Amino acid sequence: LLFSLLAALLFASCEKILNDYDPKAVPVFAPYPAPKAGEGYQVHIPVFPIAANSERESYIHLPIGNKEEVYLTGIETIQRSGTHHLVLYDFSAESIAKGLPPVGMMFEQNMANGKGNLLVTNGLNMQIFFISTSNDAKYRLPDGYAFRMRANASFNFNPHYFNKSNEMRFGESYVNFNTIDKSKVKQVVDNMILDGTENLILKPKERVTLKNDTIFDKRTTVISMTSHFHKRGEKFVIKYKGGKRDGEVLYVSEDYANAPYLNFAKPLILEKGEGFSWDVTYYNETNRTITFGVTSEDEMNFIFGFFHQD
Repeated sequence: LLFSLLAALLFASCEKILNDYDPKAVPVFAPYPAPKAGEGYQVHIPVFPIAANSERESYIHLPIGNKEEVYLTGIETIQRSGTHHLVLYDFSAESIAKGLPPVGMMFEQNMANGKGNLLVTNGLNMQIFFISTSNDAKYRLPDGYAFRMRANASFNFNPHYFNKSNEMRFGESYVNFNTIDKSKVKQVVDNMILDGTENLILKPKERVTLKNDTIFDKRTTVISMTSHFHKRGEKFVIKYKGGKRDGEVLYVSEDYANAPYLNFAKPLILEKGEGFSWDVTYYNETNRTITFGVTSEDEMNFIFGFFHQD
């Protein structure tokens, strides 16, 4: 709670500088149609500027609008161009008890020198990752599958924009939460996060392929998945590990900015002792060692998706 109060004062003091722009300079961005009444909710992340030749990663705590527990069958996002990602973080019961960030205030991830500050992320009590998307996306779960969203839900929305131009640009996002009647839900799904960052070290002028794997200790049904790495990533390949299909390629991405999102037409079932391996090729063209971090000049290695386990 103390961190949240101190951070609020700190970022409020520089909010005018970060958000100082002429509203007449903002290009037109058509509002995204909201779900019909009774079919979902819409959250709007208002316009914010991204200075020339910079990047901006922020967090803004916003309510969803549901007074009761609801079930989501899909999520849609539409964003102004230049986005690297939009991540949604939910709050655990423990973090809610500690005190949440002020609603509507934009907290900055990057420090004045442009480097990422993970203390901000930790201090905002973001305990549960919910969803990540690059550019516009539509997540649709198969019939009978749904996310459970708590009553009076609110998320920390985390937009991240790059602006490599010589002019100010702007960020803005709409997120639609599409609901389904509880009577139609047969299976509630969870977030899948596979982390390959433990040995993520890219030496100067070196091309390297990092190999990772994970084995599930119980029967697992995977609904969808996508990769996440940054601009030094050249290729991200996900394969089966174990079982009769061991080594079979499931997914390939060669575009860090627009990684494909694989929605399985029929959910993928992995038996106990099976899992995934993934190979990620990077090329570090710089004269410095690159490791894990949150800015565009750092790197990442994640598989995100949705699954459930028996």
